[in-house]
Amino acid sequence: MAESVARQRINWRVLGVEAAAIFFSVMLGFGVTEWREARADARERHDALLAFSLEIDANRDELIEHGAYHYYVASQITLGLQEGTVQTVPDVFQEIEGVNSFSPVDLSNTAWRTANATGAIGNIEFDIATSLSRVYDDLDALENEQTRIREIGLEALGAPTPQPIARFSVLLNEFVGMEFGLLVAMDSARVKLADALGQPTPQPTPEDALLTYSPSTSVAASDDEP
Repeated sequence: MAESVARQRINWRVLGVEAAAIFFSVMLGFGVTEWREARADARERHDALLAFSLEIDANRDELIEHGAYHYYVASQITLGLQEGTVQTVPDVFQEIEGVNSFSPVDLSNTAWRTANATGAIGNIEFDIATSLSRVYDDLDALENEQTRIREIGLEALGAPTPQPIARFSVLLNEFVGMEFGLLVAMDSARVKLADALGQPTPQPTPEDALLTYSPSTSVAASDDEP
């Protein structure tokens, strides 16, 4: 009887070793899973940052090109109002050289929509995400205002009598100010993105970037409406 009890006696040392082995195996499994998830998050973060960098660079080039044209039109309208040569909306297209449309700027927000849809924005540092949010909020506001200005211009052109240019002039000057503000926001985001990606710090947009338009190289040449 005593021998039978002895055989059934639990060997706590062996059991402890086995339990420890199981525990460390589970912890190792968790560790591997967390490592894989961390690598996936880091890869997703890098891809999102790179997409933002490329998209903002492309948007910046587009904005400078068309913003320079808008600045030219706005400044020429202001000059025409002062000289009395531009009084109505049709005068803009008849009296100002190189003006045949509003030439809307075409900006993309694909990287922003994708990062929010996939959750990648959550892997990006708060200060970078905040900077990006400002860029794309300003971008949305610019596109909404652009649509409004074009509608006002088309309505004025279709009016039975020539419409005064003063209101359109004010709106266009404010719009150019929004374009410059978006360029400033883009510059701030570009610096943060370059730092996060380990790239050289980009040069800021020159203050005279919107003063480069020449009627001889009209960006509006292919547009057929204001």
